[in-house]
Amino acid sequence: MNSWEFFCLLHVHCGGDETEKTILVALKQLNMTKRELRKEAYRRIIKDGETHQEAYDALQHDKSFSKEEIAEILSKIPSGAVIERVRIWKIVFIAVLATIILMRIVGIALLASVTIVNPVLVVTMVLFGLVVPGMAIYSLVAHKYEGLKGLSFLFILSIFRSFRKFDDLDPYMIIEMIPYVVAIILGFWLSHIGKTPYKRIVKDEEQPDLSIRKTAHIVFEEQQVKTSNDLLDSGL
Repeated sequence: MNSWEFFCLLHVHCGGDETEKTILVALKQLNMTKRELRKEAYRRIIKDGETHQEAYDALQHDKSFSKEEIAEILSKIPSGAVIERVRIWKIVFIAVLATIILMRIVGIALLASVTIVNPVLVVTMVLFGLVVPGMAIYSLVAHKYEGLKGLSFLFILSIFRSFRKFDDLDPYMIIEMIPYVVAIILGFWLSHIGKTPYKRIVKDEEQPDLSIRKTAHIVFEEQQVKTSNDLLDSGL
C-alpha cells in the first residue's frame, strides 16, 4: 500500500467523505488478474444489479486488459434480459440433471446390493453422475452459463467411457445415455445463448484543435435497447 492509499484509508476510517471511498475502490481495481476482474464484474452485475454498461464504464480503466478483453469477460455474464430469455431452457436443463442424479443414485444402490462394489467404479459413478451434474445445477442457479461448456465435455467423456467399458450396449444403457446427450446439447446451447451481446462502435469526435479523431466505444445490449427506446419516445 502506497502513501496515497494509506491516506485515503485513514481518512475513510475517520469519517471521510465518499470521494476517498471512490478513490479506494478505483485503486483496488487497478492491475487486477483476469479471475479478479471476472469476480468483480459478476459482483457488480449479478449481485449489485448494475447494467453491463455501468460495470464496463467502471472497469474499463484497468490497464491490465484491453477494452475488448474487458467487454468479452463482461459479455459472458448474462444480463437480466438474457436470464429471462433462457429461463425455460434452464428449468428443462435442471430437470434433466436431476434425472441423471436420481438415475445414478439408484444405479449405485442396485450395484451395491448385488455385487462387491469396485471402489474405482463407485468414484467414477459419483463423479460423473453426482458431482458434475451438481456443478451444472450450481452454474445454472448462479447464472454462470459459461462454465456449462466445460461440464458438457465431461459428460461426453462419461459417454465415451461407457462405450469403451461395454462391448454390447443393452437397452437400459441406451436409455441411460439419453439424459446425458440432452445435457450435452443444452450445456453447449446455454453457454452460447447465455452471453450478453455488445458492439464496438467507432465514432468521429471533434478535438479541441478542431481535428477529427475516431474513437471506439463498447455498447452492450441493454444500452442499445435503451437508446432505441429513447429514439422511439422522441418520435424519431
